[in-house]
Amino acid sequence: MSQELADYIKQVRGKGFKDEEIKKILLESGWQEKEIGLFLVPDLKSSNRFLKPSSVLILTILIIAVGGYFVLAKTQGLWPFESLESENISSLSFPNEFSVGVHGFPVLTIEDGMGRRAGLNLEERFDEMEDSKIRCFVEFCDISINNIPNGVYILTLWGNRESSFMLNIDYLSKISITNNQYFGYFHGGQLSYQLIIDGGKTPAVVLKEKIKSVGGIGSVSAEVDGKLVTKISWDKMPEALSYNVYGKKDEPFFSFLKNTTSVEYIASHPWKSWGDDSKDDYSYGVTAVGPGGEESFFSFTQNFEIE
Repeated sequence: MSQELADYIKQVRGKGFKDEEIKKILLESGWQEKEIGLFLVPDLKSSNRFLKPSSVLILTILIIAVGGYFVLAKTQGLWPFESLESENISSLSFPNEFSVGVHGFPVLTIEDGMGRRAGLNLEERFDEMEDSKIRCFVEFCDISINNIPNGVYILTLWGNRESSFMLNIDYLSKISITNNQYFGYFHGGQLSYQLIIDGGKTPAVVLKEKIKSVGGIGSVSAEVDGKLVTKISWDKMPEALSYNVYGKKDEPFFSFLKNTTSVEYIASHPWKSWGDDSKDDYSYGVTAVGPGGEESFFSFTQNFEIE
């Protein structure tokens, strides 16, 4: 805990926060002034030219003594604060605004480590998490939670209709802003992801992918039967047994095109040269599929040249 607090103070000082601002944030987050004062000391590199040698010596002895106490307290089981080091999650928590939304046909729930849920599945609505709000409409569902604690959560999509989806995750506090978007394909039933929230880190929210997305994706023209069509290729992924290819023109959702073990796919859509407005734009998403059927998020390309 002592190292986490010291690291946090160093991090926000580096972002330009003044000690008074840091102290205010920590107090609002539930820290005691005595605890803050143990670590929120002047930076000796910038201030020791104003201190007398005797003051520097006293301050050095004090820091060593305090550090020794915390080491002893922790090793002897006397540490007064709950530790989350086993999960590698900081125990520093800050006032925040969190939301997760899905665009597409699935609805969603979020579940904390105590089994409390917020959101909507196909059968019922859950309001078990404190200060949570749920909004679900056609093709959109959103959960917002104020002051969500650090921890490991399970995010689950539910539905009985296949469709592509966009997952949007936002986290806002005084020291951290996270905004991540993920695009994937929902095959119906349920689809779960692990979500790690840690307000003491940047980014504050990490979604654990089931399998790594494909890299090196791109498209070129290929001649088939005297016509220029679109050839998509990507890097071979060590964990993937096969790949799914999806595509769309101007419709809002992607459609499944093919499952392949190859690292290339030739689409029937015409290749569109730069400046050629006579042909339609097509977008493609390619996913990696693992041995258990787990699927990565989309990697994108298109059927036209980019200037």
